[in-house]
Amino acid sequence: MGQAFAEGAFGRLYRGTYSGEEVAEKILERPENNVEKAMVMESAVSKEVTMLATVKHQNGVAICWGNKFWENLAWCILTEYTKGGSVRSFLSRQQS
Repeated sequence: MGQAFAEGAFGRLYRGTYSGEEVAEKILERPENNVEKAMVMESAVSKEVTMLATVKHQNGVAICWGNKFWENLAWCILTEYTKGGSVRSFLSRQQS
């Protein structure tokens, strides 16, 4: 796992390599003392993995892998790494 290049409320994005390809590693930490929040996050992660696995488009991001690990303390989603920043920054540049 490389250096974190983005951070959100629940986790971080890292740049890494998987099977010789550049990937973005999204690590989401499970709230330790809030079972309800953890269940909501798990549902959201599951929906994100399902959506990324089923949507195929030339301009979309492909998913490589998604799983819970570390004794259910975190979730990991690997996607292809795309250069050029976030979707939010891309859309902001388009509106300017």
